[in-house]
Amino acid sequence: MPLQSPISNLQSLLITMKFSVIIPAYQPDMVAAPIQSVLRQTMPDWELLLVGQGELGSNRAKAVRVVAEELGADNQRLRYLHIDKPGQTAAINAGIRQAQGELIAILGDDCTAHPDWLATLAETFRRLPNVGVVGGAVHKPAKLRRGKAICSNIVPAEAVYDPTVQTKAPAGWDWLVINMAMRREVVAQVGLFDEHLGPGTGFSAAGDTDYKLRLEANGVVMATTPHAVVYHTHGYRYGWQAALEFSRKNAQGNGALAAKLTLMGDPRGQEWAKENRRMRWLKWKRPFRPHRLLFDIRRWLDFQHAYHRCLQAFKVSDGVLEPC
Repeated sequence: MPLQSPISNLQSLLITMKFSVIIPAYQPDMVAAPIQSVLRQTMPDWELLLVGQGELGSNRAKAVRVVAEELGADNQRLRYLHIDKPGQTAAINAGIRQAQGELIAILGDDCTAHPDWLATLAETFRRLPNVGVVGGAVHKPAKLRRGKAICSNIVPAEAVYDPTVQTKAPAGWDWLVINMAMRREVVAQVGLFDEHLGPGTGFSAAGDTDYKLRLEANGVVMATTPHAVVYHTHGYRYGWQAALEFSRKNAQGNGALAAKLTLMGDPRGQEWAKENRRMRWLKWKRPFRPHRLLFDIRRWLDFQHAYHRCLQAFKVSDGVLEPC
């Protein structure tokens, strides 16, 4: 059963707060569902920016554009943008640059939003005027087949994290970039996402973790709520090969992020690298699972390779990675 927002009858009170919804689109066979879920929102004051990416003449890019044009034919609030540079974070940034709303929300192209998604986010911002970022829940769908399967998901607590007065985030607080929103002024304060981190980049993960650290460093108050619901409709990846690829990309992204911190002079970078090595050599022992040893060694090597590659090939400028 879909979760019901506690403010489902209050959408009439929220129409003064305009959202710019950004969908970084790469998968043409999936992107119709998130677009349609935005079109069904109970809160009417929004614009939708669908950002295609990659080579403009490719069949994939053409297919994404066709879906956008078909679904946006009768709705002027949907705009299609295209960037040649691949990557989720680059697409998000392109959408942010064109956004006109007071609030910027991001929805994954393999997700669908509950009809009260935007209304719930708006009510949270209104209720907590000092909060700059709100993250919501990402629910896994039912599995379509048996066997090994992996799907990103999160159901956070109703929590507020103020890094200016709290030394660490409260229990249950966390969010994923495929369901988050922020005030426009936060971008002016913190900057855009790092386009060298995240899916579709050279380091295929950690784009949202990096942005959380930058938000934290800038003292941005962040909230989470389980009532702003997104479903990871096409999020499952099936089979051991997909699981190993998912693990590899996470290890590479986290290795690059650790290197970025090291380049910035943040001691957490080297600490994370040392802790990763310790965990990979010890985790399979507690509990004793010798079959995991090769898997953990592979993850450590992926992390280390990305860590050293980033140290050698990049520098940090204005909070983001740049090639040397």
